[in-house]
Amino acid sequence: MNKLHQVTSIEPSLACSVIFNIAKQKLTRLSSLVFFVGIAFSLGTAQRLLSASRFLFSA
Repeated sequence: MNKLHQVTSIEPSLACSVIFNIAKQKLTRLSSLVFFVGIAFSLGTAQRLLSASRFLFSA
């Protein structure tokens, strides 16, 4: 009886840690995606600003 109780008390924490690990992996993947999108967006903006300034200086 006592052993069974120990197993059932370990089970939820194990499930929680597994869920937490999966969520953490998904979150890091999402944050890295957001990070790369942010870099790409800022690079695109910088390129646009650069071409706009070139256009202004050439005109």
